[in-house]
Amino acid sequence: MRRLRLGILISLPLPIAFEVDGVRKAMGSVGVSKIHPHITLVAPFNATVERLIEIEGTIWPIVAKAEPFTITVGPAATFSETSPVLFYSVKSENNELAGLAFDLEQGVSQTIARRGFVPHVTIADGISPEVVASAVGLLSKYKAEFDLLGVDLCEKPEESGSSWRIRARWMLADQLKYVTIGTSRVRIGRRRGVSPSVEAELNRLALVPPDLPPDQSAFDTDSVVSIEAWSQGSLLGVVIMGRVLGTFRIETLYVEVSMRLMGLGTRLVREAFSYASEVRATELTVFGQDETAGFLEKLGFNPQSQARVATSPEDQNGMILYRLSLAS
Repeated sequence: MRRLRLGILISLPLPIAFEVDGVRKAMGSVGVSKIHPHITLVAPFNATVERLIEIEGTIWPIVAKAEPFTITVGPAATFSETSPVLFYSVKSENNELAGLAFDLEQGVSQTIARRGFVPHVTIADGISPEVVASAVGLLSKYKAEFDLLGVDLCEKPEESGSSWRIRARWMLADQLKYVTIGTSRVRIGRRRGVSPSVEAELNRLALVPPDLPPDQSAFDTDSVVSIEAWSQGSLLGVVIMGRVLGTFRIETLYVEVSMRLMGLGTRLVREAFSYASEVRATELTVFGQDETAGFLEKLGFNPQSQARVATSPEDQNGMILYRLSLAS
C-alpha cells in the first residue's frame, strides 16, 4: 500500500518569500532548500493514498469557517542559545493562527501525533550557535505583514532528493483588499458561501435570506457568494448573492448605519457586479423598496414595475425587482 508524506502549511506571499530566500542564501543554509518559505500548520505526517480524499475533504470545511486575518513575520529568533535553527517568529493578533492549526491537526489526527505549535518561518539550520546568535541580532528589526488568504496541502514525493510540492490549495477568501472610508480602514473580502461570523451578525439583525442553504460549512460551487466589509472586528456591510443559471440575485445588501451615505454600499454592489461579470452571468437582480430606488438606479439597475410583489402579509406595498444587464 503506497504511503504519502504530507504537510499542511501557509505559503508566504512572493515579496516576503523572496526576502526569506535572499537571507537563506546569504546564510549558506542547505537544510531548508527543499521547500519554499512557509509557515507550518500541521507538521509532516504519513497517510495512505486511500485516505487522501478523506483528508482533503476534512480540510475544506475547516478553512471555510475561518476568517481572513493578518499575520506578522519577524523578528528573527532561535529555539535556544545552542540551537542550530534560525527562524522568523510568526504571530497573529488574536491567536487565530494557533486556532486554525489546532483545528486542522485535529481534523487529520488519525495519522499524526499531537505536537506543540510554534509558528515560525525557518531561515537556516545546521549552522553554528555563534552564527545564529549574530544573525538574531542583525535581523532583530525585521517585520513583514500579510493577510492569510489560503492554506496548502503539500506532498513530498518518494524520489530521493525531491522537493516538497503543493498538492492542493484552499482559499479563505478569493479576493481581499483594504480601502479607507471616512476614518475607517475597511477590509473587503469575497468568498464562496457565507462565513459563520457574517451569518451570526445577520441572524442578530434578522437579515439572513430564508432560501440560503442552512449548512454554510461545505460550499463547493459559486452558487452563493458573499462580499464582506470589516473594520476592527465589526461587520460594516455585506452583499450576499445567489446564482440561478445565468442570473445572480442579491439576497442581502446590508450597510451598518454609521457607514451609510459614505459609498460603502456602492462599492459592495460594484464588487458584486464585477464578480458576476467575471463568471459570465447574464444579469444581476435585486428586490428593492421605494427608498432604495435612487441608489439602485444610479448604479444602473432598471425597475421592473410589473414585478412588484408582496413579501409578507404585513408588507402590502411589496417590493420592486431591479435588473442590471451584464450582456456586453
